Amino acid sequence: LDSVRHRVDVKGTPDAPPHGSYEGGTLPGIRVLGAFLGGSAWCRDKLVKRVRKALEPLPGILALRDSKKVRTAQQLSQVLIRFCMNTTLTFFLRTMPPSVTLAA
Repeated sequence: LDSVRHRVDVKGTPDAPPHGSYEGGTLPGIRVLGAFLGGSAWCRDKLVKRVRKALEPLPGILALRDSKKVRTAQQLSQVLIRFCMNTTLTFFLRTMPPSVTLAA
């Protein structure tokens, strides 16, 4: 941080001016490879928002029903939950501390 401290236009430096949704000053956190790193409150808020977004398709998956041509709706819903929904949530449990993931 010392190497860019004199440049006030770099996001994350203490004296950086506001720009767009960025409020200026030091960043409360960052997202690295999908995981949130930074202050606990910031990470928790971002994670709760991300988990809610990840769970949006769940009612549609649970509403799948067999039809005359397709009789594997139950199997399909279990596969989608196991290999898509579950892996997203497991990723956050592996990459973020329990104090942050508890709220999500």
